[in-house]
Amino acid sequence: MSSTSLPPPTQQPDGRPLRRLLVGLALLSLAVTAEKVVGLSAPMPAAEAPAALNLTGYRVSALEGAAPRRGRDLSQGSLRRFRLERRSGEPPLTLTLLPVRSRTGRELTWQSLDVKGLSLEQVRAAVPSFALKESRTLTLPAPKGGSKTTKGDEMALGRGPADATGSTTRLQTCLTPSGVAGVSSSTLAGDGQSLGNLRDPSVWAGLGQRFAGLAQGRHECLAVQLEREASAVTVRVGGHQQRPLEAAWRDLRGVLVSP
Repeated sequence: MSSTSLPPPTQQPDGRPLRRLLVGLALLSLAVTAEKVVGLSAPMPAAEAPAALNLTGYRVSALEGAAPRRGRDLSQGSLRRFRLERRSGEPPLTLTLLPVRSRTGRELTWQSLDVKGLSLEQVRAAVPSFALKESRTLTLPAPKGGSKTTKGDEMALGRGPADATGSTTRLQTCLTPSGVAGVSSSTLAGDGQSLGNLRDPSVWAGLGQRFAGLAQGRHECLAVQLEREASAVTVRVGGHQQRPLEAAWRDLRGVLVSP
């Protein structure tokens, strides 16, 4: 009986080099993605502040400004400053205009469920000249003839770091492209931007993208600051100190909002 010889067993290819290659590519891809996320900055504002102003009842002169700056959470356009002198002879005001754009309009912090994002607080943290002490928020009455949903301008009043305690030398607000003037992220981002059901995994996926800066909208506004000279302010006047600032804002608003 003849014996049949069996063929030698087929040698299986060693898959370790291929696995190492795949793992290396995956790590490289992860590193590139992480670099992009960490190094991602907020887009620059789409609109610039006006370089000149024609304000009825005022003599306007341009002051030194500052160049645009890109930031991770908040990018800044060209900062423009003006000296406003009322022709009626009241003390002059300094106007600062700064277009800003945030990575997100509203976002959840991981420490709490507070909604944060584009706000004057964020601007103050990034721009020292917008520092505001003893800040209080004021909402002006809604303009007559507007719709039921039209809200009054929201603004912050306070003083500069070097100004006397109890004085009111600064008025601040932020003007969105749609004409909304606000201080908080809920006003500037719009009350209609619902965060959704937090039990839905897709909502958390979207929040993760927003946190990483991968999902962006046009979250921007024109930061406005009107400032009185501290020497022209008498602390005893109290609430009357804000009236020249409010009056100047009403005069200025129509010039800054595009028809």
